[in-house]
Amino acid sequence: MTKTKILIVEDHPVFRAGLKIALDFAHEINIVAETGDGNKAVILARELLPDVILLDITLSSKSGLQVAKEILTENPLIKIIFLTMHKEEDIFNAAFQLGASAYLLKDDAMDEIVQAITSVCNGEKYVSESLREYSAGKADSDLLLIDKLTTREREILKLIGEAKSTKEIAEKLFTSIKTVENHRTNIAHKLNLSGNNALMKFAITYRELL
Repeated sequence: MTKTKILIVEDHPVFRAGLKIALDFAHEINIVAETGDGNKAVILARELLPDVILLDITLSSKSGLQVAKEILTENPLIKIIFLTMHKEEDIFNAAFQLGASAYLLKDDAMDEIVQAITSVCNGEKYVSESLREYSAGKADSDLLLIDKLTTREREILKLIGEAKSTKEIAEKLFTSIKTVENHRTNIAHKLNLSGNNALMKFAITYRELL
């Protein structure tokens, strides 16, 4: 079985060591290199062509967001899992707008890193459990909102959660881009959501119910 090639980009040696320990139990994973330097990360990504990069957003040498932009410009097939302490919505949005496959809080990383890698290798997006900010009470109200969606709207929302673009959704459903855009607007309105990545975040949180 071909192992998933992992590049770790993290400038805190202790946390980097913890990641390696967490990944040691996953036999299907091969750590091909590690570095704490953003510029070196770009070079290593070019030379080693990893399947997945575990990338700290806050690096001392260069922003992880800039590193991701450079790497994905050269090779958009690489999966980027951002590691961060940041819970701010603007940083979350910036990460996914760049093409991130996952956004993992460092507090959750040791418990969720293997699951995150498995998800992104299966073409899914992954967000830390603790970032799915729906309390039990809000979850109940969200389930009522989901019930308001039509079958087609649920189908589209599920595809959004799978990181499909509007164009890809239109092609899959044999409809027009304009129709999908209208559905997205209606879904967001019914779910009381706003923001570029709000639909995707909602879909990831409730993917089993769609």
